Amino acid sequence: MKEYRKVSNPLTIIAIFAGLAEVAGTTVLALLPESLQRIFMWFVIVFPVLLVALFFFVLWFKPKHFYAPSDYKDEKHFFDLMQGTKEIRGLLDKTSEVIETTIEEKPEMAEALEPIILASEEAKMILERHFVGDEKHTMWVFLVNNPGSTAREIGTQMGMTAKKVLAMLNEMKQDGAVISKGSTMHRYYAVHGGAIE
Repeated sequence: MKEYRKVSNPLTIIAIFAGLAEVAGTTVLALLPESLQRIFMWFVIVFPVLLVALFFFVLWFKPKHFYAPSDYKDEKHFFDLMQGTKEIRGLLDKTSEVIETTIEEKPEMAEALEPIILASEEAKMILERHFVGDEKHTMWVFLVNNPGSTAREIGTQMGMTAKKVLAMLNEMKQDGAVISKGSTMHRYYAVHGGAIE
């Protein structure tokens, strides 16, 4: 007997939704009064085009949102990807600091360093556009897959300090996205509505 996996990523949901909409559209079309058939026919034509356009828009600007950590062969690769973007952001910030210090010490270098400054700023903008807010999203996905995790376990998996993890968890708790259970020393976290074991 074939074992079916649960729906775990947006690509599957989009495919199911588009398929159901098309099947429902073609089935219902014949049952509608003639006055509504023309309007409904345009909806059946335009809706999938709009859906595909939105799909490619998200695919272009936020491709990682189409994949859950479980879609990777090893979930660690998902977290490594997120960690890598933080390291790149840190290196770009450090590059900017070095350039600013150099320009302060040797103002005549400003014009020569201009292309590097522009490239660094553009790289930061690309990272921000693609990865802003992803730490919370990544943490939430981790908690969906690992309910009952401690801040230390989350920090170890995501490569974050305990202080940063706790600050983010408190924000998410205030937003109602996360719940916690246990004492101050042994607090366990899960997504809102999830069970803490």
